[in-house]
Amino acid sequence: LTTISLPSPQPSASASEPAKGATAMSCVVGRFSRSLSGKFLNIRGPRICRLNPLTVISRESQLFSSMSGGDGSTETRICIVGAGPSGFYTAKYLLKEDNMHVTIIDRLPTPYGLVRSGVAPDHESTKSCMADFSATLDHPRCSFYGNLEVGTDVSLNTLQSAYDAVVLAYGASGDRKLGIPGENLDGVHSAREFVNWYNGHPDYVEKDFESLLTRSASCVVIGQGNVAIDVSRIILSSTDKLKTSDICQHALDALDKSTVSDVSVLGRRGPAQSAFTIKELRELTKLDGVACVISPADIEKGSNPSTLEEISSSRPAKRKFELMKSVAAQEEKVNAEEEARRRLHIRFFLSPVAILPSEEGGGQARAVECAVTQLEGAAGRQKAIDTGERVIIEADLVLTSVGYKSYGIEDVSFDPNSHTVPSVQGRVVALPDDDDRDGVPAATPSIIPGLYVAGWLKRGPSGIIGTNIPDAKETVAAIREDLDAGKLGGSETTKMAEEDALRLARNEDGLLVGGKDGCKLIVDTKGWRSIERVETAKGQAIGKPREKVVSVQEMLQIAHHSNE
Repeated sequence: LTTISLPSPQPSASASEPAKGATAMSCVVGRFSRSLSGKFLNIRGPRICRLNPLTVISRESQLFSSMSGGDGSTETRICIVGAGPSGFYTAKYLLKEDNMHVTIIDRLPTPYGLVRSGVAPDHESTKSCMADFSATLDHPRCSFYGNLEVGTDVSLNTLQSAYDAVVLAYGASGDRKLGIPGENLDGVHSAREFVNWYNGHPDYVEKDFESLLTRSASCVVIGQGNVAIDVSRIILSSTDKLKTSDICQHALDALDKSTVSDVSVLGRRGPAQSAFTIKELRELTKLDGVACVISPADIEKGSNPSTLEEISSSRPAKRKFELMKSVAAQEEKVNAEEEARRRLHIRFFLSPVAILPSEEGGGQARAVECAVTQLEGAAGRQKAIDTGERVIIEADLVLTSVGYKSYGIEDVSFDPNSHTVPSVQGRVVALPDDDDRDGVPAATPSIIPGLYVAGWLKRGPSGIIGTNIPDAKETVAAIREDLDAGKLGGSETTKMAEEDALRLARNEDGLLVGGKDGCKLIVDTKGWRSIERVETAKGQAIGKPREKVVSVQEMLQIAHHSNE
């Protein structure tokens, strides 16, 4: 442990030079843990480097308040919080405007968000958008800072003071709950957690899915969206097929030892109302050594007049329904096969009401109890109605996939029902105070100048990656309109020059930022490129597009060795 104490320098005319009376000092910089106190650094493999005393800080406000005033530039500076698809598409269209400088920050050291940690590893073509995002990172008017968390390392108020506009685009990192008994039993996880585990998200690589996979015979996936289909396919896929994808090695090793041979994917409505695409369904029918099973009874029950009317007006829906009918027609043949095979059941008209614990105790899930439903209502408005009948499906592993949800950020209005930040065409809105106990009417919602939102945080977790394009364009148009109307930007003396901040924050070992937890290293574009090169080289050596680095400490070590 090394104690860092700072002198109290006199004000300096130039923020890029040490203040009068300040002395240069040595600091040990190495591999930092996540929790750092204001003065003590947890070090592994220390290296000595020389720091300007103003560089070592204990609060994020000191970093930005030490920047000089306006640098004379007429650039409009935009900060985007979140380095996923919505953040990058927003950056891309902002950079098409003259004199726009964009800074993208993310709490992880790596960019690309759900494209990196959410897209299935065997869907490499879906990740082709990373080339577009990479070109944005290389734009001369774009900066990236990873391992920098808003609310912990830097406050939103500070960003609003340092930039002409701030765009919130940090997506959805939580899960909607089923709200049924047994949801917290051992063996019950969200599909999002499982996806993040096999894709190498640093927050989830320590989840013990390996023991679940190697002690379970059956799995129930609740939900029928594309994520539900992805996790079902990955569990049953041959590891010989997966080993050439960018699935992380720890997950590949666990899946190779998996004992899961039966997966059921549950939906509360009928085949025609399922949310997965025909492409996803077709992939399930082509898995080596896996029988895809749909009950003919579900097809018949789902062919009611309202449903037939629904699919008659949609060619994609009709094609998907016909494919499911074709799969169902093979059920008798599949059941007659003597050869033991892994099976994937797509089950309809089942709404989970409880996850049942093992009778042996210990809090382990053993089955899912479901209500049998039927559809009622007009075409396009059919609802799943409980018939009163119950069925129980055995399951040692249960994955819930009923939707992602976003979280709010301090000092910004948040709708707890839609899990979105209220906005008008991308402009963040301050919600009125609902407390009118004195008979005073609630105030009219007001737009917060210079604060915007994009992506799932704006519209909710829906759509595909490309859905973020028109969404981002709308937010960028609002920024452009407000800029032209003179609603953005302030006095040059109140704006803080980012270049000065970089000079103060940079040292021989990289970039430092200070926040509530003390000093820590952050990753810029150069550092990310170093991580990317290591991942690509490791992957190519074993026939994969990349082998992801999954430890934040290792990422920081790689990134900051690039500065030597």
